[in-house]
Amino acid sequence: MKMKFITLTVLIMISLSLTASANEDLMFAVGLYEDGNYTLAQQELVKYLAEYPQSDYRLEASYLLADIYLEQKNYQQANEIFGKLSKTPPATMPYSDILSGLGQSYYYLQNYNEAIKVFTQLISKYPQDEQISRFYYFLGVSMIETGEFELAEENLLMAMNIDDRVSVRL
Repeated sequence: MKMKFITLTVLIMISLSLTASANEDLMFAVGLYEDGNYTLAQQELVKYLAEYPQSDYRLEASYLLADIYLEQKNYQQANEIFGKLSKTPPATMPYSDILSGLGQSYYYLQNYNEAIKVFTQLISKYPQDEQISRFYYFLGVSMIETGEFELAEENLLMAMNIDDRVSVRL
């Protein structure tokens, strides 16, 4: 999910639509995020969203917050934000990143049927996405949990064929 982050950072940095204070607050939170200081970044993003609810970059800030929640294993919070973003995605963010976060949060919440729907949609809509092996992987492991073993094996093999870093014991 952090792969497309550079684009988001550049767009935020060149924006002139934010006030200096809002821009500074958001850039501070982004810096913390980039440094892997997720706890402080989370606090700053929550503060930013509360102080600047009409910001042009509230959706991007929400995405970063959801990504942090996913990293911190706060899957319910991540799911809620990714779910909202999937309905009104920011124009600056690849929709596949939002859906991937939503699917992963469903998986970790053990809502495997919803995860299967999301990852099936991702594979269908974005077959050339750089995260395609991840989509197949999560689809496969979700299918294991629902007892769809043959389809799970097919998807996990697809993930391994696309990316040799994917390792699964079948």
